[in-house]
Formats: sequence, C-alpha cells, structure tokens
Amino acid sequence: MVKKNIIPCVLFASVIVLSGCENDVKNKDSNNKHKIETIVKREKNIQIKDVTENNTPQKKSIFSSGDKLIFESEILQKGNIVFNQTMGRKGVVTGAVVITLEDDLVPADIKNRYSLSKLSQHNYKLLADKDDDLQKLINTLNSYKEISNVEISVDYSPINTQF
Repeated sequence: MVKKNIIPCVLFASVIVLSGCENDVKNKDSNNKHKIETIVKREKNIQIKDVTENNTPQKKSIFSSGDKLIFESEILQKGNIVFNQTMGRKGVVTGAVVITLEDDLVPADIKNRYSLSKLSQHNYKLLADKDDDLQKLINTLNSYKEISNVEISVDYSPINTQF
C-alpha cells in the first residue's frame, strides 16, 4: 500500500516543482521587459536632456584663402580661437587681414576706408581693431572685384595656455 501512495506523491511533487520553475521563467521575462523599458526611458530622457541642456553657441565658419576656419563666438574678432579644419589645428586670430589684388592699383574706396601696408607686389595687409567683426570685413573685401584673395592671419603657436 505504501508503494501505491509513493507514485502519486512523486508525480504530484514533480508537477509542483515544474510549475514553480515555469513561473520563475515567466517572472524573469517580465523583469527583463521591465528593465528594457526602464533603460529605453532613461536613454530617451538623456537624449532630451542633451538637446535641451546644450547651451553652447552655434559653431560658425568662414573660408580664408581656401581654409575653413570654425569659431564658436557670435562674431569673429581679434583674439578669438578658431579651428582650421584643413590643418586640424587651433589658432588665435591676430586681427591682420592680408589681401591680394589683381593688379597693383588699390581701389580708392579701400584705400580711404582702411589703413593698408604693402607686403609685396599685389599683397597688402590691413589691421582690424579689437572690436571689428572680421567676418563682415572679409565678406566686404571679397565683394570687391579687384581683390583676388582675402586671408585672415591666425597664430598657430603651440602655446597650451592659449587654448
């Protein structure tokens, strides 16, 4: 009689153990889903914070003698730090602008508006004031048909304290 009772007891115990394992697998799946949803929500929150907390100024760029200079200030002035994309280096704007003329005749408008110093044949340098917007100056100088090239002078000295 004991043998007859053992078989149903063993069968009953194995059913209980298996059902317990099955519930454990279901709980793990639901926990994983909860973890995945939490991670996705956290990533969305991080992305939203990154976009909203990004208060850095918009990067601007200007072409100077074929090189793209990138700066982060509102206006480009003497003393600003620029990144030369072609060279892959940072530098400080010196405030000097070198222009190359088609011929050696300086237009009267440029001669009257800016103080120029001759560097070589067809090349002149003008110095901007500390408060001058160099981007506007470059755009103005590029509008003259007599000027073939305009270049902002940038100091690329490897002084770490500058940057």
